[in-house]
Amino acid sequence: MNNNLFGVVLLFLAMAVVSRLMALPQIHRLNKQLVKIRKSGPVSSVGLARHWKGNRAYVLVTDEEGNIICGYKTSGNFVFSGFREDHELRERNYREIIEDLGKKKKLSQLEKAKCMAAEYLEDGFKKQKQADAA
Repeated sequence: MNNNLFGVVLLFLAMAVVSRLMALPQIHRLNKQLVKIRKSGPVSSVGLARHWKGNRAYVLVTDEEGNIICGYKTSGNFVFSGFREDHELRERNYREIIEDLGKKKKLSQLEKAKCMAAEYLEDGFKKQKQADAA
C-alpha cells in the first residue's frame, strides 16, 4: 500500500515539474509579444483577470490624450495562448471603456481585464496631470 501511494505522489510531482517546464517557453513568448505591443504606441496599459478556468489579459495602446490606437487580447489556452489584436474594439477613448463596462452588471473575464487596463490608463493620466501641474 505504501509503495503504491509513494508511486502516485511521485507521479504527481513529476507531472507538476513537467508542467512548469513546459510553461517557461510560453511565458518567454508572451513577454516578447508584450514588449513588442507596448512599443507600438506612446502609452500602453495591461489589465489582467484571473479565474480558475484561466487568466485573461488585455493590452490598450493609446496616444498621449487617451485615444485608443489599438487593443490586444489573449486568445487560446495553455501553451497555445497569445496576444491577438481585438478587431471588435468599438471604443475610441479609454474613458468610453470605463463608462460602457461600468454600466454592465456582470462582466466576462476579458471585459474585466479590458476595464482594468482602462482604469490603469486613467490613473496614469491623472498622475501625469498632477506632475505637470506641480
